[in-house]
Amino acid sequence: MHKWYLLLLALVVSASSAHSQSLIINEFLADPGSDVATGDANSDGERSAQDDEFVELLNVGRDTLDLTGWRLGDDERVNFTFPDGYQLAPLEFVVVFGGGDVSNVPGYDADPTRTRVFAPGDSVGNGLANGGETIVLLSPDGSADTYVSYGSRAGEGAPTGGELADVTFEYAIDVAVAAAEDVAVTRSPDGDVYAADPWVKHTDVRTTPFSPGTTLDGDLQATRVSPPPTIVINEVLADPPTDDTSTPDVIEGDANGDGERSSSADEFIELANVSDDPVDLSGWTLGDDENSVTFTFPQGYVLPSRAIVTVFGGGDVSNVPGYDADPLQTRAFIADSTHLGTIGNGFANGGDIILLLSDDGSNDTYFAYGTLSGSGGPAEGSYPAGTTFEFEINTVANAGGDNSVTRFPDGNTNTADPFVQHLTVSDAAFSPGTTIGGGTMLPPPQPPITVVINEVFADATTDANGDGTVDALEDQFIELVNTSDVMPVDLSGFSVGDASGTTFTFPDGYSLAPLSFVAVFGGGDVSNVPGYNADATMTRAFAASGTLGDGLAASGDVAVLRSPDDAYDAFVAYGFEAGTEPTGASWEFPQSTAASAHMTGSSITRDADGNTVVLDPFAVHADVSELPYSPAQTTNGLSRIGDFVDVAHPWGTGDALHFLAFERDRVEIRDAATLLPPTLNRGTIEMWFKPDSVLTANTHPPDWTYLFTKNLSGNNAGDLGIGFPRGEGRIDFFMQDGTETVSTFTSEDLNETFYPRWYHLAATWNTTEGKMRLFLDGKLVDEVDSTMPLAGGTQQIAIGGGNEDLWNSRYESFRGTIDEVRFSAVDRYQADFELPTAPFEPDPFTIALWHFDEGSGTVAADATGNGFTGTLGGFDAEGNPDPESAPQWVDIELITDVEHDGEHGPEFSLDQNFPNPFGGETTIRFNAPHTADVQMHMYNVLGQRVATLVDGDVPAGTHTLRLDGSAFASGVYFYVLQTGDVRLVQQMVIVR
Repeated sequence: MHKWYLLLLALVVSASSAHSQSLIINEFLADPGSDVATGDANSDGERSAQDDEFVELLNVGRDTLDLTGWRLGDDERVNFTFPDGYQLAPLEFVVVFGGGDVSNVPGYDADPTRTRVFAPGDSVGNGLANGGETIVLLSPDGSADTYVSYGSRAGEGAPTGGELADVTFEYAIDVAVAAAEDVAVTRSPDGDVYAADPWVKHTDVRTTPFSPGTTLDGDLQATRVSPPPTIVINEVLADPPTDDTSTPDVIEGDANGDGERSSSADEFIELANVSDDPVDLSGWTLGDDENSVTFTFPQGYVLPSRAIVTVFGGGDVSNVPGYDADPLQTRAFIADSTHLGTIGNGFANGGDIILLLSDDGSNDTYFAYGTLSGSGGPAEGSYPAGTTFEFEINTVANAGGDNSVTRFPDGNTNTADPFVQHLTVSDAAFSPGTTIGGGTMLPPPQPPITVVINEVFADATTDANGDGTVDALEDQFIELVNTSDVMPVDLSGFSVGDASGTTFTFPDGYSLAPLSFVAVFGGGDVSNVPGYNADATMTRAFAASGTLGDGLAASGDVAVLRSPDDAYDAFVAYGFEAGTEPTGASWEFPQSTAASAHMTGSSITRDADGNTVVLDPFAVHADVSELPYSPAQTTNGLSRIGDFVDVAHPWGTGDALHFLAFERDRVEIRDAATLLPPTLNRGTIEMWFKPDSVLTANTHPPDWTYLFTKNLSGNNAGDLGIGFPRGEGRIDFFMQDGTETVSTFTSEDLNETFYPRWYHLAATWNTTEGKMRLFLDGKLVDEVDSTMPLAGGTQQIAIGGGNEDLWNSRYESFRGTIDEVRFSAVDRYQADFELPTAPFEPDPFTIALWHFDEGSGTVAADATGNGFTGTLGGFDAEGNPDPESAPQWVDIELITDVEHDGEHGPEFSLDQNFPNPFGGETTIRFNAPHTADVQMHMYNVLGQRVATLVDGDVPAGTHTLRLDGSAFASGVYFYVLQTGDVRLVQQMVIVR
């Protein structure tokens, strides 16, 4: 999942100038809805135009506030005063209503010094006018007076009448969003004091019209919002490369340039100032989470805007770029020459947490990698008491791979995890003191990457636009994709072409949805291109007037995307133009590629679609897909990034077993050791499985996640496993004989993605033929030479289990559903095969077969009668049977989409939610042909109702719902629309 941050550098003076306002106005309701359902904000059972008005305050400071004598109202009457002794803890809310009974509002307490809800009795101030008002918050000493103006009053300046005549307001806020639309106006996220305009209508970010006393998600305490980044950890070297003796003149791991390789002294942290202003680093410290701070910046040390500074574990750093003998001028330091020659306690290759602590606590950062990435940060007590981390960085990049991990590009703060291995974006293993490309300063800040040039078809020898005619210029195309999974992008006025100029401009109002594509052809009729729509604001295919620029030369050219304000210009240079930069713009996103566009009938494309995290993501399309090109689609012909072709269960009836992560769910065949023959020279293990959510390299920590295993630990004779290794998305099928391990994989790509659909997996071995093979969905995906048999032994067999996470003392089960597991004494498949469309039948070669059709109980029967009965569950910490680790029976029909074909089905419609998969908010649309009583419920994969989305009469027309996924765990869900005899089902995927 992507997360975008907007750099509000104009607000930043220095990292030590943290936003000083502690008590803020966070939400207000001036216009309660017209009925109880939408207007009863104080939950007293009645809707009142003034009683249900409220102002919500939030303490965003780090200390408890004494609000004795603070006053709240409007510019006509300041009528509420907090009682003596009233205290508000950090990140807690307090709400003041106009009146009514507020005892049902979250946070209410009968004790006036403890309650978080008040009601003056008649109104807030003189009543909050719907069309425009100024809300006033006055501090008793006049040091933090605030006003918020909205509607017609916004922009008028500070109120000056009556008792406010002599007030000097320290904080002035004008709200642009309308407050007269039956909903509250709120900061999003709660407590955001850094964004230039954080105010939104409540229903723009949640389905509810207000949330007095809680966060948008219903929590009683807010989460601290991070300030705009200034000083960031830009590059980390935890594993200096080992010296290669074949090149005696080169010391590969000598990062500090002192002529020696040291596993500790050559470790470094590179910091960068991403702001537009210098930052005083006096007293800032570096260390790790083992209570070991070994470096403090000297007093008076200032890092200029866009500058870089590096701290090494030790050694002589005089040869590092930017070094100066003056400690206030140098850009290279050592941590502690008298200690261990380390930063902190030294960076463990496999996993560690690095700490960067600011002198005033306004810019504290931790950086977690390897086994500690995603662990929740440093343990309490491993850092100074009172520290609150403004920036939490968890990276999936491998820091133990003989090179550094670095932000790509340097200074990138637009993504949650911008880190990559240095060698994936450079020929060098590290670049301390410089950018990846050798620059001494960061480049100017770039806008968040959203729309990119994704595919270019220059050698057009086929009818790519589908108009029945091959035309070398009209069939050329440039494809764009919006890489954001949350932000649509307005392309009004953007244009495409080549270095000679742009020949197509997107029409006004044209918006590209998240993860969606659009293709612009040189010309011709594009009505047959996937995604075409006669509506120019909806189509995903356009045609220029005959050429793109003056035509894309296959031997070398530059495909260009220009923005109307020149703030977002991109190009892709290929062939003999690679490495050149076209004139006429300041290019925010330059790209050169070695991929050859001079490949008859094949385009060049990013691999994978939208890939922006490698230096040159382009490949020849025919080399990465069965298709030669894919305008307005993914390389495998789907309409959006993240889409997948759902595969229904082949028979759709019966039962299966559902496994939950971190609950040690498994089926154990505990008598397997006594039932297996001593040696199996040939065999097949196959099954159907369906993940609950998208599975890739970073979604299943902490260790092995097995689908099927006969494995104790380490390398033991007779070990066998089929599952996902930690940090990889692909499936590994391995066998071991006590000294050797042979593996075969579903893919060479460690980041292979498995979607929440049904897969058939088969693993085979044959010692006579000397082969191990792995099949996915009937396709042979890998084959290796092996004469290793499956040996018997003491191991039990487990289905759906996982290895223990030594950090958290828990197990990682497969998260999803498994069905129809067959264990055979023959290699049933040697080449691609047709998938079975009915349950497996026992035969003489079947050792064990688990249909999972029992649908209840604590065992899974072996259909062969050979005795391989599976017990649902594993063992507890004492080795006793553990019922809590049992997977759950599910009816396959509950997890299979059912399309309604009743009399009225075609008239009602239920659209696929968008985006999907999603982690934040998604949109659901449905159409009702007439007024009807509609229920729409949300179910998990076990068929359990988890939410009600619609319940009651809806008028005819198209209806839009917004669902916040943050309240639900990752997984597959179904939303079902029911009205009369109409039942419509769609599946959605939440990825956290």
